[in-house]
Amino acid sequence: MIIDATVGTSTATVLRAVKDGGLDNLPMMSSLGNVIHAQMDQYTTILPKEIYFDGPGFLSRDITPKGAVRDAQQAFYKAFNAQASIPTSATASRGIRRSSSSTHSVTSARAPAPKQVLEYILSLKQFPGSDGYYNFTDGSQRGIGQEALVICRWDAGKKTWVAASERAANR
Repeated sequence: MIIDATVGTSTATVLRAVKDGGLDNLPMMSSLGNVIHAQMDQYTTILPKEIYFDGPGFLSRDITPKGAVRDAQQAFYKAFNAQASIPTSATASRGIRRSSSSTHSVTSARAPAPKQVLEYILSLKQFPGSDGYYNFTDGSQRGIGQEALVICRWDAGKKTWVAASERAANR
């Protein structure tokens, strides 16, 4: 397996070298920073047969069981699909994925003060989001950690990422 730790234009250079060197039959691991549809479209002619990425839980919707997290993922993708100019990608989605708890706090109370919003968010536990269940009570202020990670593979035929591993939370 070839491991590529570059992002953006540097990745194109690596992919081209892999292709020109005849190594495109080897699987490749790239990074979350390259989970961008526009990049994959640009790289179509130089992608190896198999390319994998570490990614957030929303990329594993094909293996997420029915329930609150799956519902959150469907709402997440529906929001992206409503805006044709915003393709679903890890970078474009970062703010949307993390803002769901903030939006929930504002819609749960009438005109809350900023301190009330913060207190509400910090009290959330098992809050279903597109990456998994968020827990803001542990003091990290991240809400979710490694349990949300999944290894995904770019499926050139479907032009999307598909899960290549179980979600870390399921292991």
